Amino acid sequence: MAVAQLVLVMLVTACSADPRDDPQVAARLDLDGVTVVLRWHTGAAHRADSLPTATLTATLIPDTAGFHLYGQSLPQDGVDGIGRPTRLDVGLGLAADGSVTADRQERLDVVAGTHRLVPVYPAGPVTLSVPVRVTPGRPLRAWLSWAACSEQVCLAPVIRQPVDLPLPAPRP
Repeated sequence: MAVAQLVLVMLVTACSADPRDDPQVAARLDLDGVTVVLRWHTGAAHRADSLPTATLTATLIPDTAGFHLYGQSLPQDGVDGIGRPTRLDVGLGLAADGSVTADRQERLDVVAGTHRLVPVYPAGPVTLSVPVRVTPGRPLRAWLSWAACSEQVCLAPVIRQPVDLPLPAPRP
């Protein structure tokens, strides 16, 4: 347990740097018990249609050990109102060029006090990634949704939180 807490502290510390100090960090949010860091990952290649391509990642880190996030396969309104999916949606100058993927596997978990199974990620941080095409000269925006819970308590869900993003810097 002590090792897991040390790793979480190292992740939060690494993410707490001023986003302006890392050209790949596009934005940072601290809302309802979760820290979110959005990053651009760019390559030198461009698509034939001449729109720059990049991958946008969002790392969601519960601020307290033992909290998990719901899986992205959870229905939008949860299961019988329980939970909200962890989502990364793009628009306004960004077009998804593939599916959103997660760096952790969902598992089915029984919600305390019910017999309902819901998809959740293991406790701790989760990173969602989506390849995108960028339309230069337009505002860029993504939306994030999540709900974080422990075995005893759930925090207020965040639904479609808009995040304005800077244009990704091309890789030198």
